[in-house]
Amino acid sequence: MAKEKRFDTLYFQGPIFPEEYQPRGYKLAGEVLPSLAEEMLWACASYYLHESYWKRLVELNNFWQCLKPELTTNQQKLSFPSDFETLLAEMKATKTAESEAKKQWKKDNKIDAAKEKEENDKFRDEHNFCLINGEKVKCPYQVEGPGLIMSHPGDPKFGAWKYRVNPKDVTLNIVKSKKPEGWKGKVVSSNTSQWVFKYKMDCGRKGMSCYTQLAKKANVDAKSDIAQGNTSKKFDKTMKAIKKYKKIEKHIEDGLKSSDLKTQQTALVTWLIAQTGIRVGNEKDTSISASTFGATTLQVQHIILN
Repeated sequence: MAKEKRFDTLYFQGPIFPEEYQPRGYKLAGEVLPSLAEEMLWACASYYLHESYWKRLVELNNFWQCLKPELTTNQQKLSFPSDFETLLAEMKATKTAESEAKKQWKKDNKIDAAKEKEENDKFRDEHNFCLINGEKVKCPYQVEGPGLIMSHPGDPKFGAWKYRVNPKDVTLNIVKSKKPEGWKGKVVSSNTSQWVFKYKMDCGRKGMSCYTQLAKKANVDAKSDIAQGNTSKKFDKTMKAIKKYKKIEKHIEDGLKSSDLKTQQTALVTWLIAQTGIRVGNEKDTSISASTFGATTLQVQHIILN
């Protein structure tokens, strides 16, 4: 069966890539760390001795398997984490100090949060669209940056490294339109597909394909068999959850009364989501000032007791 034609023309100016890591010249075993190895350790430092993540990160050994090949021959002879703890502690202290200095600088220079958000929104609006049949349609525009996989401790890839994606690794879908000026990656032309650009990100040395699809507001996406199939699956899952809601409520209540702290915390987060519809949230780099929060990342100032 022939695939349905979704549009006549499609143009996208190309995605935005994360900034390159700037090496700081850290040394280990008397030798300067290679750039990628330092970038990995700099990211790892955020989780050093973290009560929920550090033990699991060390036990699974995924991080060390990714880090070791990037070190010098002498550095590879070291033991992780024991021979790295002094360096990680130094990096973590530096990240904390830089984060506080940035906050103070914003305060001293009276940087308006609303103005900053306005500038960020302006940048986003200049990039988060493609042209379908000459009409502007919103679509994702950023390539995911490198970093640690810190989804949840039960993930078998937990602690593995997500490697940087370069322009040569990205394929654009351009239909009857000019290729973006200066674009060095691949280009295909498919008016039966619903993706704007795609790339493969290596996670722990294993390739993981990532597709950035057209925005849900696009008419072409609404007709998609994939979109309709996903909607159907979500509906089925929702109906199953509704049927089991009393059981879920009882499970949450039991969890809140548990003597185990982690069980209590999980139950509380689940209760918050059930009561408010708040998003889950995810662990963020402590050096980054997050503007959005979820049930698992709420801070004291976000809570008001009536």
